Amino acid sequence: MSDAVLVLTPMCLGVSCLLLVTVCAVAWRAFGRCGLRRRLAYASCAASQLAVVIAAALLWGGGVIAPAWAIVVALCGMACAVYDVALVRSLVTGERAADEHERVLALAEQLEAQQAYEAERRSFTRESQASYAFAIEQLERIARVLEGQDEQAAASIAIQSQTAGESSAGDGLWCANEAINAMLAFKERTVRMYGGRLDAQVVLPYRVGVPDVELCALISNIIDAALPALTHGGDVLRVQLYCAHGYFCLAVDAAAREVVLPSQHPLRVLRAYAARREGDVRSAWEAGALRLSVLVSRADSCLRSQK
Repeated sequence: MSDAVLVLTPMCLGVSCLLLVTVCAVAWRAFGRCGLRRRLAYASCAASQLAVVIAAALLWGGGVIAPAWAIVVALCGMACAVYDVALVRSLVTGERAADEHERVLALAEQLEAQQAYEAERRSFTRESQASYAFAIEQLERIARVLEGQDEQAAASIAIQSQTAGESSAGDGLWCANEAINAMLAFKERTVRMYGGRLDAQVVLPYRVGVPDVELCALISNIIDAALPALTHGGDVLRVQLYCAHGYFCLAVDAAAREVVLPSQHPLRVLRAYAARREGDVRSAWEAGALRLSVLVSRADSCLRSQK
């Protein structure tokens, strides 16, 4: 009997360790899209169980515990390995569901922004056509006046035409990306509702490496997070979008008369997204202004690092 136990104990311990190591590897690979901290957190469950089995093996080898207890620990480790596989599957399903939910919300907001932007563009087109017709009319009047050699009246009409043209000019174009323009125009109206002004600087390459829907979600949430500054004496939200060293960078500065904290819900959304893209989110009160910044890896850089 003792010989059978001596053979069975290391066998059970070895099989248990092998199963738990396999589960650790599966968990690490399954959550490859997540950040390093989240991958470590998900793999730590099986890793802690593996540590217990290894400790039992060492204690049994040193004669501290009986072989029967070592076998019990090994069997518990095997059971935990089976449970961990189901746990990993559930966590993967949950991660995908959360990603899809966030993507649907971002798409809905982007669609609303695109519709508002298109309505604004159509309105601007109508105004431009009206301005063009008005300019043609004024030029014809100037021509008729000049035919009568009344230069002073012609100059007066020209000045009126120039003033009318300036009053109908529109803006809202920050870059060549229509989705970003739409979202910035949409959030500009929100900033105006808070009594502020949006000052955006967009310096992005043709291929950012971040999908448009995710770009729009980042822009929307970081502006929402900085809105409390406008209710504490702030009047301008300065937004910067640029790429540097393989990262997409988004920063917002909002001056205020007193110390303010960013809105927590959009800040949590930004941090969750940055964690999945090996990025970082920073929030600070510096030099009388609320400063928020988001740094995320561009898609092509992530692919190179995984290879």
